[in-house]
Amino acid sequence: MKKLKVCWISGGVSSLIAGYLAKDVDKLIYIHVENQHPDTLRFVKECAEVLGKELEILEHPLYKSVEDVIRKFRFINSPYGARCTRMLKKEVRHMWEKEHADYDITYVWGFDRKEIKRAYRMVETFPEVFENMAKLEREIGMSCIKGVFLDELDPARGRMEKEIIPDCGVSCYHVDGN
Repeated sequence: MKKLKVCWISGGVSSLIAGYLAKDVDKLIYIHVENQHPDTLRFVKECAEVLGKELEILEHPLYKSVEDVIRKFRFINSPYGARCTRMLKKEVRHMWEKEHADYDITYVWGFDRKEIKRAYRMVETFPEVFENMAKLEREIGMSCIKGVFLDELDPARGRMEKEIIPDCGVSCYHVDGN
C-alpha cells in the first residue's frame, strides 16, 4: 500500500504551521466553500508556494455554500452538529478518502487554542454575514441555537472573562508519530 501524507489547509495560519512543521507532507488539500472570506483562496495558494507542495482544491459537487445546504435540507444544526459542515466539509473529505482507499494516509491538521474566538470575530468583522444568516434562519423558521434566533441574541451572551480550561501548552498533547 502506498503511503500518502496530507495536510488539510483550513485557510488559517495554524494549518500552514502544521504543514511546515510536518516537513514531509506529500500534498496540501483545501476544501473550498463559497462562504469563505474572498482572500482565503489567495492565502491557501500562497501556503502551497511557501511549502513547495501541490495544492488540491476540493468542493462539494452539488452544494457550494452554507445557504445552499440550509435551503435544500431546511435544517441548520442539532446537538449532533451542523448539516452544512457535514455536507460541505466532512462529506467532501469522505469522498476524497474513498477515491484514495488504496493509500495508507497520514493526516496533518493545524489547530490553535483560539479557534473558539472565530464566532466572535465573525460578528465583529463580518456583520453582513451574521445578518444574512439571521435572515436565513427566519426564512426557514429554524435557529442554529436552540430556542433563540440570531437576531434575538444578547450581544454579551456566551462571553466569558476567564477560560474554563486554561491552555497548558505542548506538554498536554500526545504525539504518536503518525
